[in-house]
Parts: sequence; structure tokens; C-alpha cells
Amino acid sequence: MARRQQGFFLVEVIIALFVFSLVCAMLFPMWQVLQEKRIEQQHKSLALDIAQNEMERFRAGFIDDEETEREIILQEHQFQVRWHLDKQVNWEEGKVEIEWTTLGEAGNKNRLVFVVCRNSKD
Repeated sequence: MARRQQGFFLVEVIIALFVFSLVCAMLFPMWQVLQEKRIEQQHKSLALDIAQNEMERFRAGFIDDEETEREIILQEHQFQVRWHLDKQVNWEEGKVEIEWTTLGEAGNKNRLVFVVCRNSKD
């Protein structure tokens, strides 16, 4: 009986390695998707930081042109910032658009739009 069980250890190791490789093959795509989602969230967080900064600049009066466009590079990520001002009699409405492209397989363009109002300087 001892001679018959001698080869079972090798078979068990091969089966265990096969099962382990199947599990790893299933987990790798999930890990890749999670990494892409993490980068996407990082871009969105940076875009929200830029939006907050831009709205503070608008309220402080640093943005006066009716149409403004500029590029911001933050932590090696590129963002396009566009302002459109609508001047009324007693107030001004500023619309800021922030666009960026998520790198990766999809390469999706993303955009945030905020509208901010302030009293006229007159």
C-alpha cells in the first residue's frame, strides 16, 4: 500500500498549481479594472480641486474676460479649463468647464461643469 501512494504527492502538487493558476487568471482582470477605476477617481478628484480653485479665482475677481481658456497640468495630468462669463446688470454668471481624458483602454473624455454667480464690480 505504501508503494501505491508514492506518486500521489506529485499529482496533488500539479493539481494544486493548476487550481492556483486558474484563480490567478481570474483575479488579474479584476485587479486591472480596479487600477483603472482608481486612476479615474484620482483624475476626478484633481478636477474637483481645480474647479474649487477656479471658482475662488472667479469670486475674487481674477477672471474678467468673457471667454477664457487655459491648460493646467497637475500631478502630470492635463486638464483644459474654459470660462464663459455672462454679464448682467447687477450680477455676473460664470460657467467653468473642466475637461480631461482618462488614459487607458477606453481613453474617455470627461467633463465637469459648474455655474457660479457674483455681484457686478460696478
